[in-house]
Amino acid sequence: MTHPLEGRDYTGRFVMNGVGRTTWVWGILSWDGQHHEKWHILPDGRDIYDALDADGLAALSEPSWIKVSNHGKLPDIMWTGAGLFCFVSARLLRVLDEHDVSGYRSVPVELRFKRKGTVHGYSLLYFDDGESDEIRPYPPGRLFSDSFDTSARVKDALAQAGVTDLEIDDAADLTRRVMETL
Repeated sequence: MTHPLEGRDYTGRFVMNGVGRTTWVWGILSWDGQHHEKWHILPDGRDIYDALDADGLAALSEPSWIKVSNHGKLPDIMWTGAGLFCFVSARLLRVLDEHDVSGYRSVPVELRFKRKGTVHGYSLLYFDDGESDEIRPYPPGRLFSDSFDTSARVKDALAQAGVTDLEIDDAADLTRRVMETL
């Protein structure tokens, strides 16, 4: 069996993800009836990972929001710690839209703070996962991922717009390092 990272060309591409700094906001996808210890179990009893694989966004309970678990600066890519979701700012989405970037879709979500209340302007980013898309999930094969790889054009457009609250790795180098550990 091959690894999901094998067979995809990462030359000239970059992997990006949120940074879990203690001074930045972190969050987790939440919904009505969510159990605080079994946060990944949907109201119908299904595991969210299995449900998303089977049904995509239709699996999510309405309404869904981001429950803030660490307060601080609002970054352009929010770190979740769960490795499943990519929550991005309106600024990051605006750059993708302005540059006609292919390979993603988004759904608006609210940030819910205990003291500050509700904050708008974030979206759940998910991926088409096409080989030629300018933004793709990393690793491939998952429509929902907290990391993604982009073309140099997208990386440069994000940097020019001041989107800096993220970690960036050369995708070919990162993939080589990951594959060496297997």
